[in-house]
Amino acid sequence: IVSQTWTRTGAPNAATPTYALKGTTRGAKLTMTLAVTDFAGRTGATSKTITVVDTLGPVATLRKASGKINKNVTISGNLVDPSGLAKTASVRFGDGKSATATLRDGKFSVQHKFKKAKTFTITVTVKDKLRNTSRTTSKVVIRKR
Repeated sequence: IVSQTWTRTGAPNAATPTYALKGTTRGAKLTMTLAVTDFAGRTGATSKTITVVDTLGPVATLRKASGKINKNVTISGNLVDPSGLAKTASVRFGDGKSATATLRDGKFSVQHKFKKAKTFTITVTVKDKLRNTSRTTSKVVIRKR
């Protein structure tokens, strides 16, 4: 294959199918066409109609946190989910404990009591119903009283 061109109904040519889907909303029906040319100059094309299921997965961010031993520490952050299909976030505190945070208005928050003074790595994982996953980490410093 010497060249390939992706096109979609109602859109200009695109180098890749990913580019061709930018700006497309969930549920849209598109006709995608791939045209190719080989070294001998022969061409061929095929088209398929697709339904866009999801365009982007969720993205979570964490706020900085710190605290003291045996005191509630709030772990919170924001979530952007273009599909609107993510409802919870899994929070691992780095001490063997975890919790599930409910997402409300693009935000999540959980509290946790740490038993040791040290720096822990917090990991938040968000997965939507289509299995798109976002994982982010942040450090939390726990001090003695």
